[in-house]
Amino acid sequence: MCIPPFIRSVFGFSDYDPSNTSPRVFSSELEFAAVANDTISLLKLLKTATKEDIDNSEAICHFVVHGNFYAVEVLIEKGADLNVQVKTELGLFTPLALLVNNESITRYPKLGHFCIDQMAALLVKNGADFENVETALGQNGNVSLLVYVKNQGYEEWQKAILDRKTSID
Repeated sequence: MCIPPFIRSVFGFSDYDPSNTSPRVFSSELEFAAVANDTISLLKLLKTATKEDIDNSEAICHFVVHGNFYAVEVLIEKGADLNVQVKTELGLFTPLALLVNNESITRYPKLGHFCIDQMAALLVKNGADFENVETALGQNGNVSLLVYVKNQGYEEWQKAILDRKTSID
């Protein structure tokens, strides 16, 4: 599926170059629906999608950064890989890492504090890997995710991490 360059600029793709007239090619209709934050198309496409289709589309990453709770819940129910990685200008990120680095990644909308807190808690409660999420937000280099979450005042996210740690131990 191809999207004209001027539409890519509307969605904020960091690879947008007005001098490049070749359209971006999406790997699937699911990816396009996710990038466009189109829940109705997602629901239609999921009727025939396989788990591999869902994971390969990186749909969950895109819906997470749009703050679309309903779409993320549907994808979780369908068994989406919560640790799938999407390429950004800063490297590869999982959905949880996208939330941690939301302010630094220019191609996605900036989410509010409450939205990040609730979305991250949803991901952690459903099995997202929080042990390997790197944050480069500390003044003295990297800080642990739990310290970052606590310092930022993300109460639901902190509770979800602590609940998971307790159930793992």
